[in-house]
Amino acid sequence: MAITLHYIIYMPREVTHVLVGVAYCPPGSNNSVMTDRLLGCLDQYSRADTSAGIILLGDFNQLSDAPLCAYPLKQMVASSTWGVAVFDKIFH
Repeated sequence: MAITLHYIIYMPREVTHVLVGVAYCPPGSNNSVMTDRLLGCLDQYSRADTSAGIILLGDFNQLSDAPLCAYPLKQMVASSTWGVAVFDKIFH
């Protein structure tokens, strides 16, 4: 079964290109280490190109959204993706 997704994204003139990051945080992983690594990567690439937009997506399991939202990124998934939980997240 093939799934095709089509998106039209408006990019303001200030954004020259988009950095897309994909993350998988396994259940039971060290959330502090994962958060530090994600934020470190975001900092590194944001400093290297201040005009790049950022999209971070993946399966974050028990990883807290708070540090990513404080970055500031916004969570785009508003409804549950697995039962009553939101495991698959997209931040921009």
